[in-house]
This record gives sequence, C-alpha cells and structure tokens, in this order.
Amino acid sequence: GGRRSFDAAVPVIHGDAYFTIVCDKGYRVSGSGSTYASPCHDKFTVICSNGTWLYGFGLDQTPWSAVRPNCVPITCGEPLVDSCGSEKCHPMSSLDPYSNISALSASYVASGSSQTVTCLPGYRAAAPGESTPPSCTSSLTYDRSCMYCSFNPQPPLTCSPIRCDLSDPNGSLLPGGGANASSGWVWFNHSASVSCTPGYRASTVAMPFGNASRVYDLRCEDDCGVESGGYACRRVVCPIPVIGNATLVGNATEIQHPFEVQYRCNPGFRLRGSFSTPTTPCNSTMHVRCMDGATHYRTGAGAPWGPSPPLCVPITGCSPSMDDECGAEGCFAPTVSDPNALPTYNGSVHSAPHGGYLTVLCKPGYRPAPTP
Repeated sequence: GGRRSFDAAVPVIHGDAYFTIVCDKGYRVSGSGSTYASPCHDKFTVICSNGTWLYGFGLDQTPWSAVRPNCVPITCGEPLVDSCGSEKCHPMSSLDPYSNISALSASYVASGSSQTVTCLPGYRAAAPGESTPPSCTSSLTYDRSCMYCSFNPQPPLTCSPIRCDLSDPNGSLLPGGGANASSGWVWFNHSASVSCTPGYRASTVAMPFGNASRVYDLRCEDDCGVESGGYACRRVVCPIPVIGNATLVGNATEIQHPFEVQYRCNPGFRLRGSFSTPTTPCNSTMHVRCMDGATHYRTGAGAPWGPSPPLCVPITGCSPSMDDECGAEGCFAPTVSDPNALPTYNGSVHSAPHGGYLTVLCKPGYRPAPTP
C-alpha cells in the first residue's frame, strides 16, 4: 500500500538520509484514525538511527517508534476512494435517534460540508438541554457538519420532543404524568389530567349538568395538538326548578353558571315572610341562580342565597273577592270604623282594588270633617 521514493539497492547510512512512505488512495497509516478535529495520516517518515529503522509522521514530529506501521484501508469514509484530509462522512453515521431516516440522502457527506437532518413527527430542532420543549413553530430540520469522516459530536441542535400547550381556557393541568402544570404544557406522547375551574365540567356536549366529572385526560399528539376524546371544560347548567305556586319569568330552558332567573308567585300568593303595609307592598318575586352546578335561591337583592326555594303562601287579609298580586293588593273592610257613620259603605261594597276607595255615609246630622 505504499510507494518508496528511493533506490532500494543503495544502503541508507545513519543520519545520512530519510524517506517518506505514502499510502495509496483509500489507505491510511495504521494507528492513525480520523476525528472531527483532525484527519488521519496517509504517509509516514522513515529514518535510519544506529542501524535501526525508526518511524514517525515527519522529522519535526515526535515520538519516533521502532514499530513499523502499515497502510490500512480507510474504512470510515467512502471505501478505497477517500484520502486523509478529505474523509467523507457516512450518511447514517452517528444518527440522531429521533431523525427521520427515510428523509436522509444516501450520498456520502464531504468533509467540510453539512448534512440536513429531518426530525421525526413529534420532534423539532432545539438546542440540547433546553428546559422548555420546542413547539410546532420550531424548525423540523437542522444541519450537522462533517469533518474528517465524523459528524460534529456536539451539534448545536438535536431533534427534541415537542410540547402541547393547554388550550382549554376553563381548565388547568394537574401535576404529574407528562405535564408541566406551572407552565401549562404536556410532553409529546405523554398524557396529563385537566381540572376544570368552578362553574365548568368535563364534557363532550355543551352545557353539562353539575353531576359531570370535573377532570378529563388528554394526550399530546405529534402535531402539537391534544387528543381528549372530545372532552373540554364546558359551562355547567342547572335545570329549571319546579316551585309550588310560582311561575318562571321569561322562557329560559336552563340556568347557566353563574347567571340567574326570576320566579314570581302566582296571583293570590306572596313570599312567606313578606307582608303588605299601607306604605309597601308584599313581595312575590324570588331570584334563582346556578352556582357551580347547584341551584340557589333568595327573596331579593341583598338577601342571602340558600339551597331551598322560598315558599309562596296565600295573600290573606286583603280583598277576598279577587286574586291579589303583590304591588296591586286590594283592600277589605268588613265594618265602618267611624261611629258617626252608617254601618255599611255606600252600595254595601266592602272591598276595593289597589288604588280604589270605599264611600262612607255619615249618619243624619253629621258631615265629613278633617280628623282632629
């Protein structure tokens, strides 16, 4: 594998001469390997020293050795083609474990040039050791440089698993699994659990009821999206309650969290604990709201909310001849209270609607006068 540039018939005298053995193309000096930082050697120097041959890589390079090297094939580059200093890189050498092999060119990569690496689905180019995984907006490819039969052993980029950011505005990731709960993302090909905020439930349909689960699972897919089986945190609703002697105001079919509707006691009924006075009417309107899937009631603004509906009770003491309503209560007077008036009202009518009146007839010899 070498060529000698001297006359073999003439002996070499100690210290008198040296010569160089040059390996043929595709060969290198044994014991001289290629690295990313330096090429192999394809020639060695021979000198005569005290009757012994010594071998080295040049007169100015030490150490010298009495062991004769050989010219051996360059196996790391393109076999029997490459020379030391221009060793190519095999396209499959030191592959990124998450690279897409099918996207690689089958050609050897020349020393001093680069190979484009394409990442597998679910991976993107990122700097090694980054605390936050790349998203799908990161590049799917990166270049790695080839020098002297080796790719850069410490490439600035590698194929790293992506992350899926949680896009449910009404939920938060629970710690554990493949989730980074504080940052709101999940590792590729990992699962995590999402907890819905109060007022929402995990459901595949809009407006679930309060008995639905508060938690659902999802998995990070290779397109940076999550697979949850259609589950998401959706606004919870409460069914329209049936309240005795009361009617819903409006045409709602359910009550969404955290909204409310109103009920009004039917004509002839008022809320228990509410009474009519000469200056204020009774109250027949109650408020009903949905809070985190539970129905709450109160009798008016400022009143406390509670889990039980108020009662609508009959309006008594007002006009027995009409269905009184709070705010329009009639009046009933069984007798005339003025001792100087006839015992019955004009026309023997003892009831009057709200805003109406009864006529008092004075006894003979009496006339109406201001009350002293």
